Amino acid sequence: MQLLEVGEHREAADLPEDVLGLLDAHLLDLGGTYGDPNVGDAIRYDAPLPQGVPRILDAGSPVMLDEMPQSAEGGPDMSEVETPDTLRDDLCTAWHRYIDMLVPLRPALYSYCRRLAGNVWDADDLAQDTLLRAFGQWGVTYPPIRNPRAYLLRTATNVWIDTLRRRETEARVSVASPDDTARANPEASSDVRDAGYRLLQRLSPQERAAVVLKEVFDMSLEEIAELLATTTGAVKAALHRGRGRLREPEGAAASRRPLPSPELLDRFIERYNAKDVKGLVALMLDGASAENVGTSFHIGREHPSEGTPHFLYKVVHGHDEWPPQTRPDSVRIERVEFEGEPIALLFATRWGSEALEVVFRFEEQDGRIARIRAYGFCPETIRAVGEGLGVPVRTGLYRAPTPAPGASWPDPAFPRSKD
Repeated sequence: MQLLEVGEHREAADLPEDVLGLLDAHLLDLGGTYGDPNVGDAIRYDAPLPQGVPRILDAGSPVMLDEMPQSAEGGPDMSEVETPDTLRDDLCTAWHRYIDMLVPLRPALYSYCRRLAGNVWDADDLAQDTLLRAFGQWGVTYPPIRNPRAYLLRTATNVWIDTLRRRETEARVSVASPDDTARANPEASSDVRDAGYRLLQRLSPQERAAVVLKEVFDMSLEEIAELLATTTGAVKAALHRGRGRLREPEGAAASRRPLPSPELLDRFIERYNAKDVKGLVALMLDGASAENVGTSFHIGREHPSEGTPHFLYKVVHGHDEWPPQTRPDSVRIERVEFEGEPIALLFATRWGSEALEVVFRFEEQDGRIARIRAYGFCPETIRAVGEGLGVPVRTGLYRAPTPAPGASWPDPAFPRSKD
């Protein structure tokens, strides 16, 4: 049984007086809610509560921080936190139901995001970020959401405003002179702000994460490798590249993050045509990621039945586990340039007619693929690309077909592991 004495917590913790005052006020507020105990009386969290007041420490209630395994630094030890498969399955089911429910609203959401963002890719990013934020807040928004369309558009507005604020902050950092920084804080070094800007603008996500985890959080190479789903060798390489790019003078080749090269996409297409899955995996960085935008996310290339190898296998061989009516007669991939960026288009032939069904975007790092994004379940984005290129489009699905939300068809090529 946990007891907390009002007015006696000063001896238990070395806290500033203003914080202690807030604690006393909070405890007195609790007293007013649960029966107005006298100051100095013990607040018993296991005591009977008035009817209709929920108990917060019964079995099945939220876990309190001091009940969790602690790391050496005093925070929760994430290696001890259980993540049961049932939670993953429940979230997947909820996400599928959520996406299915919002299908009628997606064209309006994308159209609104396109007007805010101004281009195809930023509009899709904004729409996906909006869906994620709305999903996370839907069940804990009060009063309950009665107008989903208005809620989505309001969420998109807030996400866009947050994006603009971040961009403005980055812009201020990028143009700040050493004198400006010194006037704002005489003890702050302009090198720190410049380093923050270079960190954002010059490094790939993998390099940025490696540098921050090592230099700021002082993690070991092994810890970083586990967190980023890669090898210690890949972490060393990312640190070497990242530190080198941060030291490069402005405008040097290493300080610029280029678009993917046409040659890299051509190698990808060549190996795709040869059905060389291992060759495609070899094009990926150790910690590379692949994403079916809005549907699935794949990290790392160590396990043949998981991560990017699984993604690439399905790109090459398709989904034989899906119902026959979903499978195309034939497919082909070609490289094109869209708005100055090399991308890959997947055309599928069904019922004797060929049309664009998937768009692939790539991020390159040191001649290899750091990230692939497949826009196969983003109908508005596919239509926008098809319209811009003047090619026929066939689209309409916002997620992969399943027998039911959260379910999947048995896949003989990749039986689900119970490990």
